[in-house]
Amino acid sequence: MTNFDLQEDKDLIPNIVLQVTKQGKAVEKLELKFKSFYLVGRQSANDIVLRHPSVSQTHAAIVIDQTLGP
Repeated sequence: MTNFDLQEDKDLIPNIVLQVTKQGKAVEKLELKFKSFYLVGRQSANDIVLRHPSVSQTHAAIVIDQTLGP
């Protein structure tokens, strides 16, 4: 388990754009902004939902740390 110092200053949180591709073609862009962390997984409670059998219910997190950045 790793501890993070989440970036709380909204002015220092970067906008992140994720591009969704299917069979090598861009199908969607996801814009992440205003939050210091995002959860990724199969459950609808996650910020980013991925419907693939290899993805766990809560699979990953995108974290903006005060000292490390995104």
